[in-house]
Amino acid sequence: MLSSLAQISPPAAGAPVTQIIIGTAIAGSMTGAVLILAWLHRSGRTTLLDTIGRWIGHIQGVAPWAALPLVIGFGSLGLAFLGVYWDISLHVDKGRDPGPLANAAHYPILFGLQGLFLAGVLALVLPPKNAYVGPTAVKVGTTWRTPTAAIALMSCATIGYLGFPLDDVWHRLFGQDVTLWGPTHLMMIFGAVLSILALAMLQVEGERAYGKPKTSGQAWRRKWMRVQNPAAMLIAGSLLAGEWDWGIQQYLMLWRPVILAAVTGLALVYARRWGGRGAAFGAALFYCIARFIVNLIVGEGFGQTMPSMPLFFVEALIVEGVAMVAVLRASTFRFALASGIGIGTLGFGFQYWWSQFAMPTPWEPDFLFPAIPLSIAAATAAGVLGGLLAQSLRGELRLEPQRRWLGYGSTAVLVAIAGIAGNQDYSSGPAVTTTLSNVKTVSPATGTGPFDGEIRDVTVTAKFTDVDAAERGMSIMTISWQGGGVVSNVMEKIGPGEYRTTEPIPVGGSWKTVTRMQLGRRMLAVPVQLPADPAIPVEGHTNPGTETQQFKNELLLLQRERRDDVPAWLWLPAIILVLGGIGLFTVGLGVSVARLGLRVTPEDEPEPSSGPTPDPAASAAAKGASAVGRPHPAS
Repeated sequence: MLSSLAQISPPAAGAPVTQIIIGTAIAGSMTGAVLILAWLHRSGRTTLLDTIGRWIGHIQGVAPWAALPLVIGFGSLGLAFLGVYWDISLHVDKGRDPGPLANAAHYPILFGLQGLFLAGVLALVLPPKNAYVGPTAVKVGTTWRTPTAAIALMSCATIGYLGFPLDDVWHRLFGQDVTLWGPTHLMMIFGAVLSILALAMLQVEGERAYGKPKTSGQAWRRKWMRVQNPAAMLIAGSLLAGEWDWGIQQYLMLWRPVILAAVTGLALVYARRWGGRGAAFGAALFYCIARFIVNLIVGEGFGQTMPSMPLFFVEALIVEGVAMVAVLRASTFRFALASGIGIGTLGFGFQYWWSQFAMPTPWEPDFLFPAIPLSIAAATAAGVLGGLLAQSLRGELRLEPQRRWLGYGSTAVLVAIAGIAGNQDYSSGPAVTTTLSNVKTVSPATGTGPFDGEIRDVTVTAKFTDVDAAERGMSIMTISWQGGGVVSNVMEKIGPGEYRTTEPIPVGGSWKTVTRMQLGRRMLAVPVQLPADPAIPVEGHTNPGTETQQFKNELLLLQRERRDDVPAWLWLPAIILVLGGIGLFTVGLGVSVARLGLRVTPEDEPEPSSGPTPDPAASAAAKGASAVGRPHPAS
């Protein structure tokens, strides 16, 4: 009987071999097609790519070899992020996949990452022989120069693409961790996120090679790219806080304000310093529209749970306001510090208010003391990096004499903040008695499968044996998921140490239902009702009506698929290998961005902007920088 049920349950430790073979064949075929297309172009057997590139380049005001990859790159990013939000909603609504090819949401992710790889290859091979590719060009052959961004973009796509097969390897070793922050999941996310920087680099290199815009339309579209790129960073960066958007977070609440502060500090300072007046607010508006459209597609179009979404208009207005003060605008550090203080206080206050009615888990006063200082520090440090990034793209990095220490120091601050926020305690907590009342049968049992039990709506009451612990607890709530939706309910206090749900909670069938809380640095939960899962295998849990249990580490319930028979020594090197690789790759991309900001010829110097006033001595030094490739053609 158990073996037959195991075939009904989706696999919990890797995909079926047949799907791996098919998936490998599909990915290999797409990659082969991309490389064949590149070969046909370089060998002169087709001029189609040149024709399309010139047409798009004339519209955008960038070199043809940058225009086509930019369109493909941003289109691929949009497809991939739609797939990611759809995929997460599918998992929180329905649980594991029967296999990677059986999940329709995986296809836009796969094609999106493949499209990024195509964009990188095209940026690499499209520049004609002896063409001017700018001062940051990389020499490939005697007559072939390629933009630095092409190599960066191909690297980003490769990192993200490798996340797919490595994800299956990870599941086979450790079981499915069913968390957005799984190491191989972060590979795919960071591959896509960092490709946004590579596309910004490609935009700048394409503009330098093209020269000044020749029409007002080209000038407008160049400015629009300085809004679109930071907006994409807001979309991608806020995804790191995605588990809170669905209300099934597995980590301390402190993470969410810190992540949002860092993302807004980075993206909005970057937008304002690169795009000029109004760019920060434009990026926040574009983000809002794009996320709303994705939510509608996922929720109304695909019928899945629609995630909540943070808004960044207040933070954008803060950054725009700081930019109006000349003494703050003239310094990267002062600009980032003033913006960080505003984001970590006024911006934090707005996010706190927004969470009270727009988020599944409202923020609570108890964590204000650690959250506000860390949010200020995170927004400031990330804002410094955003300012340095903007200076690189404007060709003004040479004007920042303390750029190395600003970059190193800001990175160290962010790493330290991550260490503080990630210092989670995994020990058990107090005992609680959970009682089910107002029981109403919604759907009777329909079969003999593992998830075909009776479904009921109930009211859950939780009474703590330790009243003081209950008073110190945060986010005391009951959540149900993977039964065809998500029900997240913050429990109301009805007495000393006693809490009750305010709306019906589904239990039974495939629904997973737990009562949870945050106590200090511990994320704790007790099961209300969990289905048996023979594929893991694990037994089910049913509350008989009233039961007393001890709160335990929430991950034991939310990540039941994780294997407990893996040698403990294997976890650390596996995590270091994956995350360390991402870190080294990020450093390499930072070096590429710095190269873009330092290797500037007189012809490539940016026009005067609302940024810091150039220092005459530094400008003279910039004029002396040597170009790589041919002299800049006359406009």
